[in-house]
Amino acid sequence: MRVLTIPLATGILLLLSSCDAVLTESPISDRTSPLLQEQLTGIWQHEDGTIHVAFDSNGSGHTASLDWSKNKFKLEQGELHAAEIGGEKFFSFKPIVQDPDDDPKGYILAHFQFAGDDELQIFSPDVEAFENKVKSGDLEGKVDKGKYSTRIFAEDVSAILEEPDAAIKLFSREESLLLRRLSEDNKVTNE
Repeated sequence: MRVLTIPLATGILLLLSSCDAVLTESPISDRTSPLLQEQLTGIWQHEDGTIHVAFDSNGSGHTASLDWSKNKFKLEQGELHAAEIGGEKFFSFKPIVQDPDDDPKGYILAHFQFAGDDELQIFSPDVEAFENKVKSGDLEGKVDKGKYSTRIFAEDVSAILEEPDAAIKLFSREESLLLRRLSEDNKVTNE
């Protein structure tokens, strides 16, 4: 398995919304459970950056990171919804973009797991496996094959996620994004 080491917000976008992608019309859940909120809230580090994760009173997650580009800081924000189904964890992520051309037109789907309290590993969808689900009629959606890429637009993935043992086989173990926790409460301490 290869672990990517690039800036965090960029890494999530590259891993989850590269040329090949699985997108859903709506978030994976309306509200992230209090336990997952507690586990995900904080500052997470990737080799070249950090991302802050916080949840509002409605259980919707928000992400923010700063990247240095072209001699200035660029704020990158996103919307995050997570769900635990049968012990397996999934999330949907949508970057908040200024340019409509950068909008992925849906929520990017991923599987994740915790490695202890301080590491988070994110797995991208196996686009070919999702394509087969759409073609077989097991998943309502559309397959958009470009010259160099395939994008799956799924209407609702909740039915296939109800069988978590089968669902995790729809995510690639070849590449993952590894995050390390710096803080649990979005405040960096010197302890």
